[in-house]
Amino acid sequence: MPITKPLRWVLAGAITALIGAGTGTSAIAAPPPARPGLVIEAFDLFDTSADHRAFVVADQKRWLAEGAARMAQVIAADGKVTVIDSPASRRRIAAIAHDYQHPSTCRSCVIAAARQLGARYVFIGSVHKVSDLIIYMRGELDRIGDPRPLMVRSMEVKADNRTMILRAAGTMAAAVEHHLG
Repeated sequence: MPITKPLRWVLAGAITALIGAGTGTSAIAAPPPARPGLVIEAFDLFDTSADHRAFVVADQKRWLAEGAARMAQVIAADGKVTVIDSPASRRRIAAIAHDYQHPSTCRSCVIAAARQLGARYVFIGSVHKVSDLIIYMRGELDRIGDPRPLMVRSMEVKADNRTMILRAAGTMAAAVEHHLG
């Protein structure tokens, strides 16, 4: 059987480890500790602005997704946690939506889904759109296994629709980073 390059690396590592064990030193460094995982649940939207035209609703859904993506980007760049955003995580959260009006209405379901994904933290957010110029964003940061949230924060943002959501997401991301340590 020919020895391939990956097999050579494994063999070299094993030989180095054996030599290190024989001399009382460790020749192979321990892998760095894994960063804890964070799931950012898609923002829930309560729109009482009375503009429910199809294109407005489509824009709002896009802006909410952009807001969650902005939060993930800001938090991931900090490096304290690994943001878990995968097809599997999106499927788990989408499955909850079949049983509830929105996943955020079942906090325990979102926490259970995050636990199954191996996350240590979960962010649950909602946006209340009062008008085309005012939103209220509420966010909750939970540590898996803790009965009480690490953070609950609400804010009012005034601007145009997309700017409001992105500005709120950036501010909420900074609050989450603060509470992660």
